Amino acid sequence: MNAASTILLSPADNVAVANGRIEIGAALPGGAVAVAAIDPGHKVAITGGCPG
Repeated sequence: MNAASTILLSPADNVAVANGRIEIGAALPGGAVAVAAIDPGHKVAITGGCPG
């Protein structure tokens, strides 16, 4: 999967919406990498969050 398989509603957002299944290890917008499979319609963080 590539970054085109996600929907980023605003360039200021730090989350995208999967518009197809995202497999483990897939490249995400912003240089992130999926660490778990993500089903279509789910949100995914594309930048690091706060630890904890």
